Amino acid sequence: MKFYKQPWIGLAFSVFAVGNVYADTVIASKDYVDNAVGAKQDKLTTTNVITSGTGDVVTGVTASDGTVTVTKGSIDVSGAVSDGTNALDLTSSTTKAPSVKAVLGVKSTSALATKDSTNVVTISAGADNKVPTTKAVADTLKLLDSKKGTDTAAVSKVITNVSQTDGQVTYQEGTIGINAIASSAKETNNVVTSTNTTILPTVAGVQAGIVKQGTATADWSTVTSSTEGASAQLKAMETATNRDSYVPTVAAVEKRLSGLQVTSAMIQNGTIAEADIGTGAVTNGKLGADAVTSDKIKNGEVKTNDIADLNVTTGKLAADAVTNAKLADNAVQTENVVDKSLKYQNDMNNPALYDINTGAVPASDVCTKTAPCMLTYYKEGGYVYTRWTPLDADGLSANAATTDKGASI
Repeated sequence: MKFYKQPWIGLAFSVFAVGNVYADTVIASKDYVDNAVGAKQDKLTTTNVITSGTGDVVTGVTASDGTVTVTKGSIDVSGAVSDGTNALDLTSSTTKAPSVKAVLGVKSTSALATKDSTNVVTISAGADNKVPTTKAVADTLKLLDSKKGTDTAAVSKVITNVSQTDGQVTYQEGTIGINAIASSAKETNNVVTSTNTTILPTVAGVQAGIVKQGTATADWSTVTSSTEGASAQLKAMETATNRDSYVPTVAAVEKRLSGLQVTSAMIQNGTIAEADIGTGAVTNGKLGADAVTSDKIKNGEVKTNDIADLNVTTGKLAADAVTNAKLADNAVQTENVVDKSLKYQNDMNNPALYDINTGAVPASDVCTKTAPCMLTYYKEGGYVYTRWTPLDADGLSANAATTDKGASI
């Protein structure tokens, strides 16, 4: 028997010769493996890989005679996706995912609150199949940042109550009654004497510090328990140390002042100035007996023009009350001088008697021991004149000064 050198011929012969009996005990040679099914397969390259179809996903791979065909396309997931307008409205499933459309349908961009022109905020009922965005939540919180009043017209009132519902703050305006103030913050006693800076006076507290004369017959300086009348404070006002603790009414002041006399002991020297006394304020009828005596009048305080006729008599003038130094020229005129009322000494030293010749000052300067004078009397122009005339004067020519002319006769 002749054997050929071709390996496959030997392999085939061995197989036919041996059969299945020796398959597990025969080791195939390299040539046998490489040539058992024909020529050796070349490496895959772009020349023997064919791409078909469009898409991002490989949907199939086939090989034929050393060429591999790759097919691309889209994956059909329709069976694993639940479609709809809102994912929260879909039927619950553990094997299906919601579509993008269904997910977007969950979003809500509307604020959950609204506010009208009167600042009243209303919260919507909302929905269980919507989820607000962060902007919708922020817009809702901004609307809640408001307040409203139940009586906005009453601007003079105060806030008596504050409440909050769903973020809306509501305040109530009203007035505060006396019962709203704690008893410890109310002064019902005499508020005039109270020094507390943290309590409020009540009407009772004010009344307790007011002295009312009312129908009382006596004022507070003479009141007794039986005559205190309408005001219980009158009795307390009887004591001077208590008078700074009360405020009197006008009637109480008038009652207190009525009948009070102003005595000299009440007026200190210099208290009443001349400017404080109006013209005619003090008359004879307003001065009592011996109201004005010489010891009460300082030198020069009473002038001649301040004394009316017959107001001052000799009985009202003390000794030496009126002297030459206190009388101005012509202060006492002849018609006001009673006969024999002036002594000789006063008459002769009258400074109104001038030198008959020159009108100079008399007595000490004109009439001297070496040149004595005599009293000269004459009448001219309806007036009488009295002059000193030196005895050694010759050729008299009277110089009649009008400042010392006598009375018209």
